[in-house]
Amino acid sequence: MPNKLGDRLLRYPQDMIDYGTDYFQIEILKNIKKGGGFGSLSNFGSGSGGRASQISDQYASVGSSCTIILPAPQSVKDQNGANWGENKLNDFAAAGLNAIGKAINSESPEAAAGVIKDQLDSLKKNAGGTAGSDVAGYAKMIAATTAANALGANVTVGGLLSRASGQVINQNLEMVFSGVTIRSFNFGWDLTPRSRDEANTVKTIIKKLKIHSAAKLDSQGMGFLNAPDIFRISYMKGGSKHPFLNRFKTCALANMSVDYTGSGTYATYDDGTPVHMKMDLSFKELNPIYREDHEKVADAVGF
Repeated sequence: MPNKLGDRLLRYPQDMIDYGTDYFQIEILKNIKKGGGFGSLSNFGSGSGGRASQISDQYASVGSSCTIILPAPQSVKDQNGANWGENKLNDFAAAGLNAIGKAINSESPEAAAGVIKDQLDSLKKNAGGTAGSDVAGYAKMIAATTAANALGANVTVGGLLSRASGQVINQNLEMVFSGVTIRSFNFGWDLTPRSRDEANTVKTIIKKLKIHSAAKLDSQGMGFLNAPDIFRISYMKGGSKHPFLNRFKTCALANMSVDYTGSGTYATYDDGTPVHMKMDLSFKELNPIYREDHEKVADAVGF
């Protein structure tokens, strides 16, 4: 019998699955955020230790409204990373930060001033009397630059120093961790229905994905849209998660495209079904991947 939009299991091609088959599974999950507009601003989940909970974890036990089974994609790869950026700290700033840090812990303004003076005296003593005066000179040049720019100039400390002495300030450069990233995955399939049933299944799969990846109009409230539904994707082998390939966190279907002329020319069967279609899906995970996520995966290569 042909599949209908209410079917909970959609499989293409229809005869591909057995206990040893590798395939790709897409589960459609109802979005658990029920709206509520401005009244829902205090409704944030809380994880262990008071941390904000990850939305992916909240979908771990949510049942799917529909499961789509497709062949394993031709391109299977993962990527993991973190944001690292350049950070500069020169010797003068480091000395100033050291003095300021100690001054902050002082009990009074007078004591703080004494701490800074002691730090400069220590620099002079430990560096032949030059380091402390250089720090003071650097501070004076910052003040002069600020005053000049207030009068309409456009100068920098580095520019003035290079003009005056031919020197530049040594910026100690270091790569520092600046945050995590969200992973995205792109998959593509060639769809060539071989029967009327398969044509109906392909049509239903395409429409299901379009429906559940689209935003919903909020008919109960003015000025709001409700978020699209969520997707749980997996590499599978038989009836279980693939024992080697990477895992995914819960995803949003960020983009979907279908080319109904997959062979580069328009051709259809008698009922109007295109002979060859290409479907491309772009998923984005809802949360970043952390070290603990990899460690939780007993088998496979982690996430």
